[in-house]
Amino acid sequence: MILNQVNKEDILHSITYPKKTTRFFYKRFSKQILKKGCYSSIGFQILNNGSLRIHHLQVQDTGYYLCWAENLVRRNYAQIRLEVQGNLSYL
Repeated sequence: MILNQVNKEDILHSITYPKKTTRFFYKRFSKQILKKGCYSSIGFQILNNGSLRIHHLQVQDTGYYLCWAENLVRRNYAQIRLEVQGNLSYL
């Protein structure tokens, strides 16, 4: 499990070392985060090493993320749980 706070940035690391032919995909709640062939969108970016960068975390980003990597030889899957907590306040 990965734990972080609101408005921070986090990187969910990929499951394998990338090769030029490896493609990475991420899903959350059974929906693909980025369209096929697209490696960045508002709030999300798939890095060159296959890791997923999430900008400006929000509590609603909490959940399980499925990463899968595929090439001509094989396909690998991994599930990552991210928990985002609200800002901590002190009395």
